[in-house]
Amino acid sequence: MTSAEAVKNEIERFLRSPDPEVLCITGAWGVGKTYTWQTVLDRVRTKRATGLSRYSYVSLFGISSLEGMKTAIFENLEFLLPEGCTGLERILSGGNSIVRGGKQLVGAVAALPVPYLGGALSKAQPLLFSAIRNQIVCVDDLERRGALPVKDVLGLISYLREQRSCKVVLLLKALMTFVESSIFDIEEIITKAHAVEESRKQQNRMAAFEEAWRPFHDGFGNNEDEVCASIIAGIHSNFEVVSRPNLDAAMSILTELGRNEEVEALMDFATIHGGDEFWTSDDPFHRRMSDPRIQRIVEEKRKATGPVFQFEKDLLSTAHSMNGDKLAQLAAFPIERYQDLFENSAGIDLHNYIYAAFEYRKIGNPTDHMKKVISNAEEALRRIARKSKLNEIRVRKYEILVGAAGHDQDEAR
Repeated sequence: MTSAEAVKNEIERFLRSPDPEVLCITGAWGVGKTYTWQTVLDRVRTKRATGLSRYSYVSLFGISSLEGMKTAIFENLEFLLPEGCTGLERILSGGNSIVRGGKQLVGAVAALPVPYLGGALSKAQPLLFSAIRNQIVCVDDLERRGALPVKDVLGLISYLREQRSCKVVLLLKALMTFVESSIFDIEEIITKAHAVEESRKQQNRMAAFEEAWRPFHDGFGNNEDEVCASIIAGIHSNFEVVSRPNLDAAMSILTELGRNEEVEALMDFATIHGGDEFWTSDDPFHRRMSDPRIQRIVEEKRKATGPVFQFEKDLLSTAHSMNGDKLAQLAAFPIERYQDLFENSAGIDLHNYIYAAFEYRKIGNPTDHMKKVISNAEEALRRIARKSKLNEIRVRKYEILVGAAGHDQDEAR
């Protein structure tokens, strides 16, 4: 049996079993890990033989926060078996497009500047990830993630397996183990051991914070004091995994219930313990904060920190966040800047930069700024291609017509 056949057999065994587990598929860049996984998945799905009926494929490319990763897992949920395993799944899986459309609608409506509707959906967001359980999750492009720490990724994977009964497959460019990379490096072993321990703590915090909301979500009893105390305690004890929308949802509920002293105390706590990242980071759903105190702090923090635009870093991150301000800044850079970046990059960095610029090709109705980024990158590659026959051949894989009219002609006019 060849190594490729052994990998395919292991993937098929993994897919057919309903037991929670984690599978790592490793190999050099470009050897076909994702293709092999998808091919076996399609074959087993066609036979209707998967052990679990739900599936999410998540590329970590550009994802910079744990909240973003959890959002991506929910947004990419689909059904492998047409009828599912339960009555609810049979209703939902009448077409995966229905599920995808519903998720897109939730995201779109949550971003609307309509206080009641947007606020109601914002409060519901903590429940979205709670729907992820008893399913298969494929995590790809770990090496191309944004600022998301590896320990957070591993912590969430462990949490999905142990707490949500999920099967997780991790596609890696290379597998770092103590035996392969650092068995003789004591400091490295200690560092990795601390990372594992921190991942476990992160997992426990996420579970505890989710549990703190159970009195609110799981009944209609006359238990207002218990609900409020549980939410506040959950935030205090697990603030490391609390997001700004989580805080906003809690503040909104407490305010509506007239718990003004507790609202002020919670706001003081968040102000003291929330760093710049907590207050200024982009929300994947682009949700409006309903609490004016949170809005004010966010505005003040963003003005004070005065984010410095970094062309290379923001080219990658904006391909995922679609931040309008950064898109405008990227569009304003001249073609020469793109050309210089491409010519002075190599390997995975080069591919990441080019594909980030072309991510907007996937948008059905791109903005003018998106079109400008695409055209700048295309013209930069044309200029590189014209330097040699070899470069011309290299550029073809990016679907660039070297002889096409580009910005040079536009500028001449």
